[in-house]
Amino acid sequence: MKREIFTLLFLSIFFVSFCCVEEVELLSCGNCDDNNPCTSDYCLAGKCFHKPLSGNVSGCFRVENCTLYSCVNGTCLPTLISNCCGNGICEENENCSNCEVDCGSCIKVENLRVTSVPKYPIYELPPKPEVNSVRQIPVNLRFVVNTYKIYNGSGGVLEIYVENEDPKAYLYNLTILTNYSKTAVLPGAWIIEESEEKRIGMVFLPGPEKEGNYTYKICSNIISTQGGLSYEYKNLCTSEIKFEALNPPEPSNYSMRLDQEISKKISNYIDDSESIEALVNRSVEEFPGGYNIYQISYLFDWVKENIEYRKIKEFMNASEVMERKVGDCKHFSILLTTFIKKLGGASRIFLTKDHMFTTFFAGNSTTFPEIVRGIRDYYGDEIPVYYIKDEIGYWVILDGTCSNYVGGLPCDAVPTRENFKFVNLTSLRYTEVYYQ
Repeated sequence: MKREIFTLLFLSIFFVSFCCVEEVELLSCGNCDDNNPCTSDYCLAGKCFHKPLSGNVSGCFRVENCTLYSCVNGTCLPTLISNCCGNGICEENENCSNCEVDCGSCIKVENLRVTSVPKYPIYELPPKPEVNSVRQIPVNLRFVVNTYKIYNGSGGVLEIYVENEDPKAYLYNLTILTNYSKTAVLPGAWIIEESEEKRIGMVFLPGPEKEGNYTYKICSNIISTQGGLSYEYKNLCTSEIKFEALNPPEPSNYSMRLDQEISKKISNYIDDSESIEALVNRSVEEFPGGYNIYQISYLFDWVKENIEYRKIKEFMNASEVMERKVGDCKHFSILLTTFIKKLGGASRIFLTKDHMFTTFFAGNSTTFPEIVRGIRDYYGDEIPVYYIKDEIGYWVILDGTCSNYVGGLPCDAVPTRENFKFVNLTSLRYTEVYYQ
């Protein structure tokens, strides 16, 4: 009896002990370190987890070259420190004297050549034919007008060409008549030979008071000559030409800063070639007398007429642009900058968000008005001349993409009472000065 009881007790204890034992599998992760100082790495149930961290975490946090590195949601990110010499931004409290690395080396203004204005007239008025016929002689002229934008209030500039079939024609007293009681006059006189196309000049058209659709007519006195006889038409006008006067968009408030990186990049593309040399020499032959505004205008017009606008992603040397005869705003800027430098002048390139254009140095408040007069003499009317002014002086706009004359309005800009301002812009960048 005792033996039986013992056996049952033993079996019962064994059974209870057996039922209370569980098998547990121990899982490890190995190395969970992702080499990212901005995560907290740990292992759970055989899986690695990386918790993102933010703040000044060891391994990421440091300050160097005006840049603060810290963790932001698991990523070590740089933040540019403002008011710090070396951050690549020439700020208000910095200049070439106290922060050359951001503002560039100091330039002595006396080392920059200012373009001159020749004393001789840009062209001489052709002799007026003697009117000796009472019988009308036919006129076969066609006016072609290029315009960019005309704003209400501030107006715009018209570029006028004349195409003549036959016979020979003499034009003078050219006037623009609008349907809103504003007029414009292009002084001068022009002979248009048979089968000739000639640009006769630019004329500033005052804008209407309100935006909307308007019209204008081109009127002129014309002397038509054929077979030794000449007949004069007084105030002969074209049909009405329609245009839309735009309401100018709101200008932006933006800062200006030197971009050292783009300065160095562009300087590598300013080069020379036989074709560049020949064209610059041609401008000097056409308009002698040292570095002058007529030469600049001649070269600008050549670029407008001979370089086809085509969007190209890559930069090109000035010599390659000359060879290929194509390019976009950056190629126009590089080529025009090369011309200015080759002539002996000084140039500075400006960059908006999506656009690039160049400028030439026009000196101070004494020389600048004289250069404006020279530009107006060249193109033939009181056209507005736009510029950028900085601590060095005046820089006249040379925008081969959006303007049809030297000093014309650049892209993404609107006229103001004093000058112009850009739209949709927070920062206007500029390069170092390129000069000999």
